Amino acid sequence: MLAYNQHRFYNILTLISALLICATLLPACVVDSNRDILWNIVANCLDSSVTDYEKLCHWPIDNSAAACRNTTGLWDKNAEFVVLRDRKMCDCLDDKTFVHALAVPRTKVTGTEDPNRPVGIWQFAWDNAVKRIVNESEIALVVNPPGNKRSQDQLHVHIVRLNDAGRRLIDVPNVSRVTSLDDIWKKADELAKDKDFDYYGVLVARNPAGGFIVFVNDHNLEYDFTLAKCPAEGVISNTK
Repeated sequence: MLAYNQHRFYNILTLISALLICATLLPACVVDSNRDILWNIVANCLDSSVTDYEKLCHWPIDNSAAACRNTTGLWDKNAEFVVLRDRKMCDCLDDKTFVHALAVPRTKVTGTEDPNRPVGIWQFAWDNAVKRIVNESEIALVVNPPGNKRSQDQLHVHIVRLNDAGRRLIDVPNVSRVTSLDDIWKKADELAKDKDFDYYGVLVARNPAGGFIVFVNDHNLEYDFTLAKCPAEGVISNTK
């Protein structure tokens, strides 16, 4: 009985400690565990004129550097999609060479596994990428695989630059290619089937010979093949 009570006492202490830590770091706890942040932003934060906007939206639109981590940086939107500043930019907004944004559907779409993936998101993402990254050969569009390879369960296309490994990937002789961005999902499905992937991520880049290259994998393509984090975090080391 004494051993049981001691065990229970230690369990309670552990729980209290965890709660105290999470209370101290509440924003981090919420962000790390909430896989619907992007969907909540798309659903509740795009129009600040709606009734009860402050109550519905926890990350209001604000493109300033000072409010970066607690707000939403809206770069572009149309009836179907939005482009949002990725929070990885918050530590280096003054570095104009670093770009990381997310193209997101305005309807609920979980990811590459969702049969309702919109074809037009690739063109929308590319059109926004060329506004920020002048050299098209540097552009990478990436969607990470489901599960623990991504943090959000709303489809989002990362708009980033290729790293050295990503540029080498383009030069692989048998890398798959498409003529139009409208063919990305179809080609990605074919490649995933050939590789026997149940779930997968997609990387798209410009093909030097024309059109686009398409690469699929079940790993996190964002960190494997692109400059995903800002120079302040020691990631960028080449021609950004």
